[in-house]
Amino acid sequence: MAKQKHHGAPWLTDDTTGDLLGVRDDDSSEFFWLRDPRLGVFFDTTTQTDGVVPMAFNTQAITRGVTMKDGTKVVVDRSGIYELQLSVHIHNTSAQFHTFELWGRLNGADIANSRFIYSVPAKHGAIPGAVIPSQNFWLAINAGDEVQMVWATDSANVRITYHAAEVGRPISPSLLLTVKEIAPLTQPR
Repeated sequence: MAKQKHHGAPWLTDDTTGDLLGVRDDDSSEFFWLRDPRLGVFFDTTTQTDGVVPMAFNTQAITRGVTMKDGTKVVVDRSGIYELQLSVHIHNTSAQFHTFELWGRLNGADIANSRFIYSVPAKHGAIPGAVIPSQNFWLAINAGDEVQMVWATDSANVRITYHAAEVGRPISPSLLLTVKEIAPLTQPR
């Protein structure tokens, strides 16, 4: 990225595209972004069963440079550092505790050190045991890369569960994923 002066300010541009990226103050101690971050918000309105499979999303609520491909793959149009925040509505209809695991995949390969294991409580009478983990991931993603969230469980009684709207209450999606660009992959010069 090149540093150019414009009206006395040190403008920073992308060498490849010529896009204006931001400006540094005169002593170069701070950098200010001028571009809009890429954003995506996705959720699902179905109950999902049978892990080990990628989590599926059937609704794109917000998309600015971040899209969902084939219902399971997050794709960005600009390389950068991204934060992915996932919330999962998990139910257990068994009278025993069971495990639920989630992790990330990048271009079909499991992401090292991304697996989290949750214990899902047993049902209480007719009411399923429930847990709603909220997990953050920070990833370096290149434009066109495909990111998936994968899940597995030790019991067919554990599901990712959707809840329909009720009187005075909105739907409860089974999954909610937000994706936000945090920074470029390299710092501007």
